Amino acid sequence: MSTDKGEGTEPISITAAFAELDGYLAQRDENVYDVEAGLAELKRRVTGKTGADVDTEPSEDATIDVHPDLMVNDTRMVSAVSPESASRREGTDSWMLSWLPDRELTFAEALAGMELDRLLSDPELAHDKSNHARLDLLADQLGLPVAQAIILLSERLVERMRADSSTSVQVSGPRKELIDRWLG
Repeated sequence: MSTDKGEGTEPISITAAFAELDGYLAQRDENVYDVEAGLAELKRRVTGKTGADVDTEPSEDATIDVHPDLMVNDTRMVSAVSPESASRREGTDSWMLSWLPDRELTFAEALAGMELDRLLSDPELAHDKSNHARLDLLADQLGLPVAQAIILLSERLVERMRADSSTSVQVSGPRKELIDRWLG
């Protein structure tokens, strides 16, 4: 490929230029993407750790510490306070939340959804106004009003309770009537 504008040079098509560039890059090891280094950089940016604080030896089950109640690795996000989760769709970079299964999400959106679930799962935060602002921000990242997120998560909770009640010890008497009324 020539960049000279002098006489005797022929124009080269963009396809040929990129093919020549790809061939050149394939011959040089320094142009190969290092996945482990990329994951270490992601961990450093997410956790805010620098230098020797960052573990540069990733393992298959390496997790990123984004919050004490959330465990995140390159294929899954799970919560310590809720049964909800997020998983990366196989063969893609898109993610799916267990409570929002019909939406393809980015890593950041899935993480926002997991944090939203975590905050809504903590009854002590229900009256914290700073928490309300955070909920609005997280729901906005998912393109949802907070009320819709609450409804979706509540529906999942009721589904789990119904599933659990069919396999657990049956309750009778006044307590059963209250539970049945609540479950609808």
